[in-house]
Amino acid sequence: MFTHYKEGGHETIVILACGPSISDVDFSLLENFVTIGLNLILESFDPTYHMWADSWVPRDHPELLAKSKAKKICHARAYRGGWCQTFETYNPEIFGQVLSEKIEDGLYIGKTTLCAAINLAFIFGAKKIIICGLDLNDWSHFYDERLESRHSHPGQPFPQAKIIHEDLGRISEHAKSKGVDIINANRNSAVNCFRKLPLAVAIKG
Repeated sequence: MFTHYKEGGHETIVILACGPSISDVDFSLLENFVTIGLNLILESFDPTYHMWADSWVPRDHPELLAKSKAKKICHARAYRGGWCQTFETYNPEIFGQVLSEKIEDGLYIGKTTLCAAINLAFIFGAKKIIICGLDLNDWSHFYDERLESRHSHPGQPFPQAKIIHEDLGRISEHAKSKGVDIINANRNSAVNCFRKLPLAVAIKG
């Protein structure tokens, strides 16, 4: 059973994705915020919660997970031993809305772990969700020069980008209907469905 969400009521939650722009983030600004970090974010920052949805993360980089103090959350299909809270895939067609309201119903993933992280922030009760490292300008990540990864191809189009844009657009509209403000902290991001503000401004508003 998933228990962390009972710590909910966090007004602002910051999600840390792995686009190249995450290298420009001043992590000292996040000391007093709950953070959800995705995939290989541990190469640069140890968040409150670390989330992944694919088995290559623990398989190819067990050393990063081993040294992290983050509470670990992964899709059931990506579980590879050790302590980690798992979740299943949420199906909007069954439940009738874009994101789940209970972890027991799963988390919406779509084509990117970012969707699941946003869903988790909703369940935590966030009224403001700030996303750092959301670029989608090409298939590159902040760690490309430091870590070998078969899941990075700088200069090439991000796979299934059209579907990801559509998913995030639906999430944006759902958030507005629920009174949740989602902010993209990268003003050069290819994702335009969320309003854009620099991180230093977003955390103050």
